[in-house]
Amino acid sequence: MAKSDIAIEMKDDLMRLQRLLINYEDIIDSNKIKTSAEKLTVEAKDNCWILEETVITFKNLDLGKNICPIGYEKFERDAVIKIISHMSGIRHVSDIECVDPIRPVSRGSIHVPGFSLQLIITIGDSSSHIAKASWHFDRHPDKKSDGTPDDNPDFDHPLYHLHFGGKEINQGQIKYGEVLLLEAPRLLYPPMDIVLAIDFVLGNFYSPSSGKVKTLRDDPTYQKIVNKAKNRFWKPYFLGLAANFIGTNQYCFQGINNLSVDKTFAQNLFAYNKDH
Repeated sequence: MAKSDIAIEMKDDLMRLQRLLINYEDIIDSNKIKTSAEKLTVEAKDNCWILEETVITFKNLDLGKNICPIGYEKFERDAVIKIISHMSGIRHVSDIECVDPIRPVSRGSIHVPGFSLQLIITIGDSSSHIAKASWHFDRHPDKKSDGTPDDNPDFDHPLYHLHFGGKEINQGQIKYGEVLLLEAPRLLYPPMDIVLAIDFVLGNFYSPSSGKVKTLRDDPTYQKIVNKAKNRFWKPYFLGLAANFIGTNQYCFQGINNLSVDKTFAQNLFAYNKDH
């Protein structure tokens, strides 16, 4: 597949997904997907694609039996989850290589790290009496915003990771009680585009017995879109992890089934180090 075809394929998949989600407006506000797909652009200098910030809201969630703090159960049906997604440097990975599918890009003097995703769940009766949880998924930057090499982190930062908390949790009037928020740990998790982020929310914040969600996730068109996204972003990720353990002398950076593996990418998946 030609490199230029990937941008067209991604745009078509997003537009097809948005049309499908119109039938699920009581669960997902997907209007921004079409806008983002239409703005999918090519960064000629870096030969990769940029997907601008996209915001998607979910409602009528299933939050489970145990909700803390106590007293918010009565507001459960009003809870919402918001996805805020930004990706830059999306590139085609061929069948004969294993490289990072998301490459940071430079825009003038600004270095864009490549991948950032926030999931923010809010529950409460007003902005002054509210409970909130937030997770962020991102790619550890290999360069600072000015383009100079980034320092090694103080503790393990897998190249792609998730973390509970983040700056979003500090916004608004939130009563923390005895909750302890820390910078660590950053946990291994593969990158997610809009498609995979939507499927993540559907699989984690809706009950499997929810008829409408099950209907959507069982839809052949939806499954095809999700599987293509997994192949685009998760296949190189998991092959990169595997390369750390396969072959003679423990490592197999010279190839898995004739794949060429980027050694730096594979090693940084476990813990980022600028010297890899």
